[in-house]
Amino acid sequence: MIINSNKAFKSLFCGLFLTLSLLFACAGMGNGILRPPGLKVTGVNVESLGLNKQDIRLKINIFNPNPVPIPVRGITYKLEINSVEFASGFNKTSIDIPASGDSDVDLVISGNLLSFLLKNRMISKNSIPYSLTGNIALLSSSIRFPYAHRGMIDLPASLNTFMKK
Repeated sequence: MIINSNKAFKSLFCGLFLTLSLLFACAGMGNGILRPPGLKVTGVNVESLGLNKQDIRLKINIFNPNPVPIPVRGITYKLEINSVEFASGFNKTSIDIPASGDSDVDLVISGNLLSFLLKNRMISKNSIPYSLTGNIALLSSSIRFPYAHRGMIDLPASLNTFMKK
């Protein structure tokens, strides 16, 4: 039996198109547009202080303004500290945000924060500004919504004590 790959591709494409069309039509309350979820950082903590690696845990709240649940399947991010890029990447998160609801996600970013702060002359500060930008990916990254958030990271006193030794 010979399968016509062109027909199979067309069928798969049509099925995907119809599924996405239904999602957008239902989610848009008649206007055919899925509104982007909101994202805010609700907590920033320096988790671990090692000599070569430190972890920063960002607690993120994602709000769904749509009348249907949305399936978040990942978050791309770029973290800048004092306007200098510290880390970027993709966090494979699989969470369904309820209709008109919200959910919390933890994003752990690892790197050499001590070296970064020394190199960029930020070590003597008690708090430093950060910005977190990226995309919230829905449906296995096929639909993406951009986000941007700014705030302050309070450096623990132990970090300054550690660096003065």
